[in-house]
Amino acid sequence: MKVVIKDLIGLKIKEIRFKYVNDNGYDFQEFTTYIKLNNDLIFTIPYYYDEEFSVFDEEIEEEYLNAQHLPKSILKLFQGKEIVDFHFVFFENESCELEKAIIELEG
Repeated sequence: MKVVIKDLIGLKIKEIRFKYVNDNGYDFQEFTTYIKLNNDLIFTIPYYYDEEFSVFDEEIEEEYLNAQHLPKSILKLFQGKEIVDFHFVFFENESCELEKAIIELEG
């Protein structure tokens, strides 16, 4: 299933997991966040505003199930919070292609 950013606004966070790779084969560290919503859609934080991206496909589900859990003390800060907006990083009016969006939550 494919969605765009506006489809996720107003939905609430159920769980967050993450995957950290110290060396991705290109001498870079890699960090991926998986967000599961109350309607059970799972997505990773997007890079671009107008990009369609997958939610809850087989690959994302498998990665999510194998990802690490956030500590409960941290997860409780996010659980049940509604997604208000997504903010993207720009430099001199151009999108920073290596920066993922920042998710604004209620409260």
